[in-house]
Amino acid sequence: CLPVMADILPSLAEGLVQAVTWPGLAFLLVGVGIGYLVGFLPGIGGPVAMALLLPAAFTLDTVASIALLMGVAASA
Repeated sequence: CLPVMADILPSLAEGLVQAVTWPGLAFLLVGVGIGYLVGFLPGIGGPVAMALLLPAAFTLDTVASIALLMGVAASA
């Protein structure tokens, strides 16, 4: 069990560092802002906002696209 944890912890730390760098946090804040705007509109909810942002998410790198979609999902 201990050798497995020794492999997981550095990867977990690297993922956390990538998530809290400036581009990741910026896309998270943009996603939260879009989620609030879309959640305010009647008839359009979180799933519709995520479906509309999905083509844009494919053009971004992995961390930025996950942060953007996670921000929309959390705030809509």
